Amino acid sequence: MEYYTKIIHIMKGVTKEPHRFIDLYPLSPRELVLYPVIIRRMVPELAGMRETGIQLLLDLAGASGISAGAVRTALSRLKATGYVVPLTDSDGTRRYSFNQAKMGLISAHLSRNLKQDGFIVAVYSFSREDEAERSALRETLKDFGFRKLAQNTYINGWIDTAGLLSVVRSMGLERYLYLFPCREIDDPNLLGKIAELFDIPGRIVRLRKFRDDYFSFVGEQDLAEVERGRRMFYAGAVFWNVCMMEEPSIPARCLDEEYPLSGLLRENDVFFAANRESFFAYYRNLNG
Repeated sequence: MEYYTKIIHIMKGVTKEPHRFIDLYPLSPRELVLYPVIIRRMVPELAGMRETGIQLLLDLAGASGISAGAVRTALSRLKATGYVVPLTDSDGTRRYSFNQAKMGLISAHLSRNLKQDGFIVAVYSFSREDEAERSALRETLKDFGFRKLAQNTYINGWIDTAGLLSVVRSMGLERYLYLFPCREIDDPNLLGKIAELFDIPGRIVRLRKFRDDYFSFVGEQDLAEVERGRRMFYAGAVFWNVCMMEEPSIPARCLDEEYPLSGLLRENDVFFAANRESFFAYYRNLNG
């Protein structure tokens, strides 16, 4: 009885109608499931808590307009592709952990913000009938931040390619992929073309708008602790997408001095430090 009373109390804090931020930045079921599972591995304070359970995922989904069936389908697909590992704790509760073997992908996204000089050019070659393999490799390159340069040719900024090669190797596709490191490109015209490929002016506009929308959502006044924690988890997944997944890994010298990402990251660090207890309490209370 105490368990159900606790759940009813928590669910009273669920937003009845999706907030404008959720309409502007909708998450797919896959993205919504992955964020708590990944962040559990990355935040030291969460490492001492239980692995992510279905209760927390369904609560986030319910506040975001995502059905329980869509969450379970996303979990099944993530398990099938090896991103999520199912676990059963001592109470018999099914929980989910991010696969350690896939952490190279996370490291690659984090390294984008280093903005080192150099580029990686990726070229792949398949027979015409190998369309499924070509598609899988193409999507993997996109996951690691590569942009299409020409047919079968993609470019990225300077990243540690170990994680990419590990994933490609696990797919059995390593023999089809060729990586060419280009450490120095001094031609200003070529650098300008690459910046255009990554649409840096459009990126600046998107980051500035996102900053205003993000802090309006997570920083709204007079929220109950459970609702602020819930918003921090949802917005955290969006923040990861916008500031990490979408962030081009191109040299700092290709960017305007007013490029807003570093300032946004600092602001978010300050906000998280001031509201961290709501974040941890939400995970702890919804994760049973």
